[in-house]
Amino acid sequence: MRNGAFDSRATMERSLRFIRILYGCLLVSLVGYAILFEFLPPAAQSLQDSEFLNRVLIGTAVFFGVSALALRFVLLPKLARRREPVSLSQVNILVSVHILSAVLAESVGVAGVPFGFMTGLQSRALPLLAASAVLLILSFPRNRQIASESAGKS
Repeated sequence: MRNGAFDSRATMERSLRFIRILYGCLLVSLVGYAILFEFLPPAAQSLQDSEFLNRVLIGTAVFFGVSALALRFVLLPKLARRREPVSLSQVNILVSVHILSAVLAESVGVAGVPFGFMTGLQSRALPLLAASAVLLILSFPRNRQIASESAGKS
């Protein structure tokens, strides 16, 4: 703030830095999950064959993935199209949507963790971890997008 005026560009740049750090941490955690599966003992056969649990976890992952994409590619552009001057509360809303999108994208990989634990098979969890990484990369905030959000344009 300068002379009591809200500096939306500076605030968005600080927010962008924070969001990028968050996305980086979430991507690193996915690598940690993948490494964790190297040390898993084989699961009981009954868990490997549980179709119900497999469907629940896959369905949960799909729900989280679709939600992350909807926030990032539907809600965020709508918020960015607003024409009125950008206020601090609007910046906070944009940052919150970015964070929620990142958390939902990460949740796809997190759903893969019990899937891998249940089956004892890394090959069952890795596709969800990879999907989570792809979602995080797709929803990673770009400079051009942040600039348009802080200007209140699409």
